[in-house]
Amino acid sequence: MPGEEITMPKWTEQQRDAIADRGHSLIVCAAAGSGKTAVLVERIVQLVREGCPIENMLVVTFTNAAAGEMRQRIGEALGKAAREDPALGEQVMALSRASISTLHRFCGNLLREHFQALSIDPGFRIGDEQECGVLSHQAMEDAIYSCYEVGSDAFLAADRCYTQEELSELAFALHRFMMTRPDPWAFLARAQETVRLTGEAFEQSPAARLLADFAKYANHDFQNGLDDLLPQKLIPVVIELSGIPGRQKVHDLTREQRQSLLRVLKHFPVEVSAPCPVTDAIVTSGGVKVGEVDPKTMESKLVKNLYFAGELLDTDAYTGGFNLQIAWSTGHLAGTSAAGAEGE
Repeated sequence: MPGEEITMPKWTEQQRDAIADRGHSLIVCAAAGSGKTAVLVERIVQLVREGCPIENMLVVTFTNAAAGEMRQRIGEALGKAAREDPALGEQVMALSRASISTLHRFCGNLLREHFQALSIDPGFRIGDEQECGVLSHQAMEDAIYSCYEVGSDAFLAADRCYTQEELSELAFALHRFMMTRPDPWAFLARAQETVRLTGEAFEQSPAARLLADFAKYANHDFQNGLDDLLPQKLIPVVIELSGIPGRQKVHDLTREQRQSLLRVLKHFPVEVSAPCPVTDAIVTSGGVKVGEVDPKTMESKLVKNLYFAGELLDTDAYTGGFNLQIAWSTGHLAGTSAAGAEGE
């Protein structure tokens, strides 16, 4: 309207820099409602004033609503600018030909224009969320099947520890995280080197020990397949906590049942009610190998100034005070040796 006053927004210093910056890529990060869209609209108008036609620009958004709002606000800003400079009226008319759309729409149009170069059907369409989900799961099933065919040690190790559904979810979660990175495939390569599962590491894992025992006792009842792994008095407790029938054959155990047993073994609940008197003390085998300890001082042969005594050592004897004597004697020797070493 004649005589209408055009109110110019007051830009901050950072906003003015974002509007006027030229010659290289620019990233603008700011909170919602801080004026990012207004800055982008003003930047586009300034580029048009400098001679860049609006139809030569690409403006993409994530949603259709945002694209519609962007087109409207650019049109209003160009209209105001054209009232000051009538030469810009042509750019207002050209706005209908400008590439202002969602990223998906722009890519779809680009593929339809060059479908012959890509050997794809020009009648393709963008799948909805449900369709993409179905295709993703089909692709995941194909990928897992291919991994079974290749039979790599790392995959077979993971297959022993997880169900196919769990493997799929882990892969999907990794893919989602990867795609948030600026270099997803380079990130995956670095992560693969960092957390590569070696055969030695798996052999030392509880899952590998369990599989080895189950292979040995494949034709036995489950309750008899834990003899090499657990003390006899602990076996009934572990069986009850795992929920696996004791009479079930080891070779019939499912992956889910093996995982249930592993969870029990790794997170076994122990509640200490009170200490027992020394008269009730018993010894258990296992511990530091005696060959790695100097019998004259009880000092470790591997680590200087480290001393062992009693139950820490791999020693056990018949009842009748022998084990208590071992504990007291090695404890006295380790203590005096450590004190002597400290005083030197």
